Amino acid sequence: MAIERICSDMDLRVIDCEWTGTIFGKGSFGTVLEMKSKHSEEVYAGKKYHDIPRPRQQFLKRLCGHLFILCKINHPNIVRTVGITFDDDNSPTVLMECMKTTFQDYILDQKVFPGIPALSLVQKTKLLCDVANGLRYLHNCRPVILHRDLTATNVLLDSTLTVAKLSDFGNARALNLTYGCTPFTSQS
Repeated sequence: MAIERICSDMDLRVIDCEWTGTIFGKGSFGTVLEMKSKHSEEVYAGKKYHDIPRPRQQFLKRLCGHLFILCKINHPNIVRTVGITFDDDNSPTVLMECMKTTFQDYILDQKVFPGIPALSLVQKTKLLCDVANGLRYLHNCRPVILHRDLTATNVLLDSTLTVAKLSDFGNARALNLTYGCTPFTSQS
């Protein structure tokens, strides 16, 4: 299975990128890195997976299924998956739109750095409505998509700090109303 061909079949761009040296965060499945296109000024958040399990083909098949669904999600309150890049040993890094900060980090920074403006009640309400709109979109998909890991670290804010988007679908499941929850892949 040539992953580049599969990516092409699902209109997932393969983008030649390099790591800038910045780490946005680490999770149980991977590390989120700042990635920059080698051919433009585009900057992405790239999820590089830890310890790709053997057999590698099985992991890549599951990843492709996961990406197939992520590429179909198109909502202003959900972080866009924009492509994939491969490092020198051909390990995949999933590329997503780059956001400013997590909701959690913004709230903590307000406590640590007094100069950061506090969110007004109107701003907080608007951001919570963004989260609710993203969830409503997922729950109206067929099959229904359950995020299953909604935390302040998985809600990202844009550069203006006025738009909230859901991220990190590593624990997500597709809910088939007949058969129950299944892993978040194209086979579900």
